[in-house]
Amino acid sequence: MSLGVALAVVTAALIASGAFAAGGRLELYLVNSGPQSAVYNDSSTVDGDCDQYTRATSLSTVRGNGVLTDSPGYAFEDSGSSLFSYTVPAGFTVKTNANAVILKLWTSSGDGSCRGQTDDQTIDWRVLCNGACGSNVILTGAAGQDKPGYQALQIPAGTKNTTLANDHAGPDSAVNVGAGDVITLELSADTWSVFKWNAPNGIGASSVSILQN
Repeated sequence: MSLGVALAVVTAALIASGAFAAGGRLELYLVNSGPQSAVYNDSSTVDGDCDQYTRATSLSTVRGNGVLTDSPGYAFEDSGSSLFSYTVPAGFTVKTNANAVILKLWTSSGDGSCRGQTDDQTIDWRVLCNGACGSNVILTGAAGQDKPGYQALQIPAGTKNTTLANDHAGPDSAVNVGAGDVITLELSADTWSVFKWNAPNGIGASSVSILQN
């Protein structure tokens, strides 16, 4: 068998196995590193109050090192959302697809010691791209939302802290993400809904997954 034929056979085998297949998902974990971002204490019983403070936050392909529990910031006041960002090393396209972006967030209602924790709650979220892709380009769609550009992850009253919520969204039109662009997950809540993050595995290993084309 000639070298060219051998290479063709190997290439065909790799394509069949999916090694060269287009697509694949970029899994980004919410981790405790990077710039400071707004969060809230989620329990006055445990934390002493339900006040806003800041933590180091970012997205990473590497999981965190220890579970943290917080309530998200609030997008519509000066302190702002909880922001988790990642700088893309190589470009890709996010196509119009209802499953293009999946938020996998460990959530709960809270212990009832902060406002709204005994009722149904939501965490508002969106994923943005900045850079060659444009300015604040929304990867999670904007149509039909009560708050423009935000998806609403539902947290029914009484949700226990072992609940992994999955919310799916996608851009209204294809977005070309360039090398060096910054992808940012924003989390915002009107009440003191709770999320766990920064865990190395299991409960608290929250992430956002993006379909690449």
